[in-house]
Amino acid sequence: MLSDVVSNYFCPKIEWDQDILEFSGKKIGVIYAYQSEKRPVVAMADYDEIKKSTIYFRYEGKSQRIEPGDLINLIAEVRREAGVAESYPSPE
Repeated sequence: MLSDVVSNYFCPKIEWDQDILEFSGKKIGVIYAYQSEKRPVVAMADYDEIKKSTIYFRYEGKSQRIEPGDLINLIAEVRREAGVAESYPSPE
């Protein structure tokens, strides 16, 4: 079940909601994942296409393994939020 995968395979826990909407007489399932307050979110174990120790990042229309530049930017953003000075330059 989706809720088991989301709660058992990622840390910190991913907060999300689901709903069923009706559009033009058809039912559509909708899943919404909230932005995590604690980042990064890391896969804690292998499951299907999810790979242990991988950081997944939301790109336009899809989630995939984080790209190096985005990881550097994410680390810098988290450090700024924590009041810690950057120890290396940010990528352009």
